[in-house]
Amino acid sequence: MVIAEDSGNRDNESHLALNLAWLEAEHGDTASAFDHLTLSIRSYHDSRNTALIHALLAILAALFDRLGRYEEAATIAELELELGKERRAASARRGSHVDWPPPNR
Repeated sequence: MVIAEDSGNRDNESHLALNLAWLEAEHGDTASAFDHLTLSIRSYHDSRNTALIHALLAILAALFDRLGRYEEAATIAELELELGKERRAASARRGSHVDWPPPNR
């Protein structure tokens, strides 16, 4: 993380913080996971990069679930589902939508 911070490349720092948050959430270090998630959210927000918001919300929901905060986890997960629907609809309107997984044939 120090190398990413020292490089001055906030995208690398944000991406690494996101991945660290996920690993820390998986291994039960919730305090560090929240710290790294906060860094990543702040950086992506400041740069107006919303491309990875789904990953940030998924990790946040997982953290709340691990802490027994089920209502908060469900609220965030539901928000992510709605945002995903909106993203797919916007992609379809632009003609850049790709069905994944592909429909069974």
